[in-house]
Amino acid sequence: MFRIFKNRIYIGLSLFVLLVALYFVLYPWCVVEYTKSKGDEIILKIEKYKKEHMGLYPLSLRQLGLEQAGTDCSYSYKGRTFYYDCFQDIGGEYSISFYYSGKHYSYESLTKSWAEGERVEEINNLRHKMYKIIMSPANQKMISEKWICDSVYYSIEDSQNVANVRLYYKNGHIAARGKVLQKFPSTKVGDWIFYTQENDGLNVRYGTDKNGKVLTRILMPSCNPKSVIDWFDW
Repeated sequence: MFRIFKNRIYIGLSLFVLLVALYFVLYPWCVVEYTKSKGDEIILKIEKYKKEHMGLYPLSLRQLGLEQAGTDCSYSYKGRTFYYDCFQDIGGEYSISFYYSGKHYSYESLTKSWAEGERVEEINNLRHKMYKIIMSPANQKMISEKWICDSVYYSIEDSQNVANVRLYYKNGHIAARGKVLQKFPSTKVGDWIFYTQENDGLNVRYGTDKNGKVLTRILMPSCNPKSVIDWFDW
Protein backbone atom coordinates (compact mmCIF):
# COMPACT_ATOMS: atom_id res chain seq x y z
CA MET A 1 0.00 0.00 0.00
CA PHE A 2 2.79 2.41 0.92
CA ARG A 3 4.59 1.56 -2.30
CA ILE A 4 1.45 2.31 -4.38
CA PHE A 5 0.98 5.62 -2.54
CA LYS A 6 4.63 6.48 -3.09
CA ASN A 7 4.34 5.73 -6.82
CA ARG A 8 1.25 7.94 -7.08
CA ILE A 9 3.10 10.79 -5.39
CA TYR A 10 6.01 10.31 -7.79
CA ILE A 11 3.68 10.27 -10.81
CA GLY A 12 1.82 13.31 -9.51
CA LEU A 13 5.03 15.27 -8.95
CA SER A 14 6.30 14.26 -12.37
CA LEU A 15 3.10 15.49 -14.02
CA PHE A 16 3.27 18.73 -12.05
CA VAL A 17 6.87 19.35 -13.13
CA LEU A 18 5.93 18.53 -16.72
CA LEU A 19 2.97 20.92 -16.69
CA VAL A 20 5.09 23.70 -15.18
CA ALA A 21 7.77 23.12 -17.82
CA LEU A 22 5.17 23.15 -20.59
CA TYR A 23 3.71 26.37 -19.20
CA PHE A 24 7.04 28.18 -19.23
CA VAL A 25 7.77 26.88 -22.74
CA LEU A 26 4.35 27.08 -24.40
CA TYR A 27 2.98 30.24 -22.77
CA PRO A 28 5.70 32.57 -24.12
CA TRP A 29 5.40 30.92 -27.53
CA CYS A 30 1.62 31.41 -27.51
CA VAL A 31 1.99 35.07 -26.52
CA VAL A 32 4.53 35.73 -29.27
CA GLU A 33 2.46 33.93 -31.93
CA TYR A 34 -0.72 35.72 -30.83
CA THR A 35 1.06 39.08 -31.00
CA LYS A 36 2.40 38.24 -34.44
CA SER A 37 -1.16 37.44 -35.57
CA LYS A 38 -2.28 40.90 -34.41
CA GLY A 39 0.72 42.34 -36.22
CA ASP A 40 -0.35 40.49 -39.37
CA GLU A 41 -3.70 42.26 -39.15
CA ILE A 42 -1.90 45.61 -39.11
CA ILE A 43 0.27 44.51 -42.03
CA LEU A 44 -2.87 43.80 -44.11
CA LYS A 45 -4.08 47.32 -43.35
CA ILE A 46 -0.68 48.77 -44.31
CA GLU A 47 -0.57 46.88 -47.62
CA LYS A 48 -4.14 47.93 -48.41
CA TYR A 49 -3.15 51.54 -47.79
CA LYS A 50 -0.20 51.13 -50.17
CA LYS A 51 -2.47 49.91 -52.97
CA GLU A 52 -4.75 52.89 -52.47
CA HIS A 53 -1.91 55.46 -52.41
CA MET A 54 0.21 54.69 -55.48
CA GLY A 55 2.84 52.56 -53.72
CA LEU A 56 3.30 54.71 -50.62
CA TYR A 57 3.14 53.25 -47.13
CA PRO A 58 1.57 55.34 -44.33
CA LEU A 59 4.07 57.52 -42.47
CA SER A 60 2.14 56.92 -39.24
CA LEU A 61 -0.24 54.17 -38.15
CA ARG A 62 -2.57 56.90 -36.97
CA GLN A 63 -3.48 57.11 -40.65
CA LEU A 64 -4.93 53.61 -40.21
CA GLY A 65 -6.83 54.52 -37.04
CA LEU A 66 -4.36 53.14 -34.46
CA GLU A 67 -3.72 55.06 -31.26
CA GLN A 68 -0.25 56.23 -30.37
CA ALA A 69 1.24 54.57 -27.27
CA GLY A 70 3.71 57.06 -25.87
CA THR A 71 6.52 57.52 -28.39
CA ASP A 72 6.31 58.67 -31.99
CA CYS A 73 6.89 55.13 -33.26
CA SER A 74 4.71 53.10 -30.85
CA TYR A 75 1.04 52.24 -31.31
CA SER A 76 -1.60 50.27 -29.40
CA TYR A 77 -3.61 47.58 -31.17
CA LYS A 78 -5.91 45.06 -29.45
CA GLY A 79 -4.00 45.15 -26.17
CA ARG A 80 -0.55 44.95 -27.75
CA THR A 81 2.09 47.63 -28.38
CA PHE A 82 3.76 47.72 -31.78
CA TYR A 83 6.56 49.91 -33.13
CA TYR A 84 6.25 51.14 -36.69
CA ASP A 85 9.28 52.44 -38.61
CA CYS A 86 8.74 54.28 -41.87
CA PHE A 87 10.67 57.07 -43.56
CA GLN A 88 9.35 60.53 -42.94
CA ASP A 89 8.18 62.00 -46.27
CA ILE A 90 9.30 58.92 -48.21
CA GLY A 91 7.21 55.85 -47.34
CA GLY A 92 8.89 53.22 -49.52
CA GLU A 93 9.71 50.65 -46.83
CA TYR A 94 8.60 49.86 -43.31
CA SER A 95 9.09 47.52 -40.39
CA ILE A 96 6.71 46.66 -37.58
CA SER A 97 7.98 45.18 -34.32
CA PHE A 98 7.20 44.36 -30.69
CA TYR A 99 9.01 43.32 -27.53
CA TYR A 100 8.22 40.41 -25.25
CA SER A 101 10.22 39.10 -22.29
CA GLY A 102 13.23 41.20 -23.27
CA LYS A 103 13.26 39.92 -26.86
CA HIS A 104 12.67 41.90 -30.04
CA TYR A 105 10.53 40.57 -32.89
CA SER A 106 10.17 42.41 -36.19
CA TYR A 107 8.52 42.15 -39.60
CA GLU A 108 10.28 43.79 -42.55
CA SER A 109 8.46 44.84 -45.71
CA LEU A 110 11.44 43.68 -47.79
CA THR A 111 11.70 40.19 -46.32
CA LYS A 112 7.94 39.78 -45.73
CA SER A 113 8.66 37.70 -42.64
CA TRP A 114 8.88 37.86 -38.84
CA ALA A 115 12.16 37.19 -37.07
CA GLU A 116 13.67 37.53 -33.63
CA GLY A 117 16.52 39.98 -33.04
CA GLU A 118 18.26 42.47 -35.29
CA ARG A 119 18.65 41.71 -39.00
CA VAL A 120 20.68 44.74 -40.02
CA GLU A 121 23.26 42.91 -42.13
CA GLU A 122 20.65 40.73 -43.82
CA ILE A 123 18.47 43.74 -44.68
CA ASN A 124 21.44 45.79 -45.89
CA ASN A 125 22.56 42.98 -48.21
CA LEU A 126 19.02 42.61 -49.50
CA ARG A 127 18.80 46.34 -50.23
CA HIS A 128 22.04 46.30 -52.20
CA LYS A 129 20.84 43.27 -54.16
CA MET A 130 17.48 44.90 -54.90
CA TYR A 131 19.16 48.13 -56.02
CA LYS A 132 21.37 46.28 -58.48
CA ILE A 133 18.37 44.36 -59.87
CA ILE A 134 16.29 47.52 -60.24
CA MET A 135 19.14 49.40 -61.95
CA SER A 136 20.10 46.49 -64.22
CA PRO A 137 19.78 47.14 -68.00
CA ALA A 138 17.22 44.33 -68.31
CA ASN A 139 14.95 45.90 -65.69
CA GLN A 140 15.42 49.46 -66.98
CA LYS A 141 14.17 48.35 -70.41
CA MET A 142 10.85 47.49 -68.77
CA ILE A 143 10.36 51.08 -67.57
CA SER A 144 8.59 53.70 -69.65
CA GLU A 145 10.70 56.74 -70.52
CA LYS A 146 7.77 59.10 -69.93
CA TRP A 147 8.02 61.16 -66.72
CA ILE A 148 4.79 62.02 -64.91
CA CYS A 149 5.20 65.35 -63.12
CA ASP A 150 3.12 65.88 -59.97
CA SER A 151 4.38 69.33 -58.95
CA VAL A 152 7.20 71.85 -59.36
CA TYR A 153 8.68 74.14 -56.72
CA TYR A 154 11.74 76.33 -56.26
CA SER A 155 14.46 74.70 -54.15
CA ILE A 156 16.66 77.10 -52.20
CA GLU A 157 19.15 74.29 -51.59
CA ASP A 158 19.49 73.52 -55.31
CA SER A 159 19.02 77.16 -56.45
CA GLN A 160 16.55 76.12 -59.15
CA ASN A 161 13.16 74.55 -59.76
CA VAL A 162 12.68 70.94 -58.64
CA ALA A 163 9.98 68.61 -59.98
CA ASN A 164 8.26 65.75 -58.14
CA VAL A 165 8.00 62.97 -60.72
CA ARG A 166 6.92 59.37 -61.18
CA LEU A 167 8.01 56.62 -63.55
CA TYR A 168 6.05 53.47 -64.41
CA TYR A 169 6.81 50.02 -65.75
CA LYS A 170 5.33 49.29 -69.14
CA ASN A 171 2.82 46.98 -67.44
CA GLY A 172 1.41 49.92 -65.48
CA HIS A 173 3.10 49.24 -62.12
CA ILE A 174 4.91 52.14 -60.49
CA ALA A 175 8.69 52.00 -61.01
CA ALA A 176 10.02 55.06 -59.18
CA ARG A 177 9.05 58.36 -57.60
CA GLY A 178 11.22 61.24 -56.43
CA LYS A 179 12.67 64.62 -57.36
CA VAL A 180 14.65 65.83 -60.37
CA LEU A 181 16.20 69.16 -61.25
CA GLN A 182 13.82 70.68 -63.75
CA LYS A 183 16.69 72.23 -65.66
CA PHE A 184 18.38 68.85 -66.07
CA PRO A 185 15.63 66.15 -65.87
CA SER A 186 18.15 63.31 -65.71
CA THR A 187 19.64 64.59 -62.44
CA LYS A 188 17.95 62.95 -59.46
CA VAL A 189 18.08 64.77 -56.14
CA GLY A 190 16.91 64.11 -52.60
CA ASP A 191 14.86 61.09 -51.55
CA TRP A 192 13.57 58.54 -54.04
CA ILE A 193 11.60 55.29 -53.92
CA PHE A 194 12.46 52.64 -56.49
CA TYR A 195 10.19 49.64 -57.00
CA THR A 196 10.80 46.13 -58.24
CA GLN A 197 8.37 44.69 -60.77
CA GLU A 198 6.81 42.89 -57.77
CA ASN A 199 6.07 46.36 -56.27
CA ASP A 200 8.57 46.14 -53.39
CA GLY A 201 9.87 49.61 -52.52
CA LEU A 202 13.46 50.63 -51.83
CA ASN A 203 14.36 54.01 -50.30
CA VAL A 204 17.32 55.79 -51.89
CA ARG A 205 18.80 59.26 -51.36
CA TYR A 206 20.84 61.23 -53.89
CA GLY A 207 23.40 63.76 -52.74
CA THR A 208 26.81 65.16 -53.69
CA ASP A 209 30.23 65.14 -52.12
CA LYS A 210 32.37 68.25 -51.56
CA ASN A 211 33.49 68.13 -55.20
CA GLY A 212 29.93 68.01 -56.51
CA LYS A 213 30.07 64.32 -57.46
CA VAL A 214 26.67 62.61 -57.24
CA LEU A 215 26.51 59.91 -54.58
CA THR A 216 23.79 57.42 -53.72
CA ARG A 217 22.68 56.26 -50.30
CA ILE A 218 20.35 53.38 -49.50
CA LEU A 219 18.25 54.36 -46.50
CA MET A 220 16.86 52.57 -43.47
CA PRO A 221 13.82 53.28 -41.24
CA SER A 222 13.92 56.57 -39.33
CA CYS A 223 13.41 55.00 -35.90
CA ASN A 224 16.49 52.81 -36.31
CA PRO A 225 19.26 55.35 -37.08
CA LYS A 226 22.16 53.03 -36.20
CA SER A 227 21.42 50.90 -39.26
CA VAL A 228 21.65 53.65 -41.91
CA ILE A 229 24.11 52.81 -44.67
CA ASP A 230 26.85 55.37 -45.39
CA TRP A 231 27.18 57.15 -48.73
CA PHE A 232 28.64 55.01 -51.47
CA ASP A 233 29.52 55.48 -55.10
CA TRP A 234 27.73 53.40 -57.75
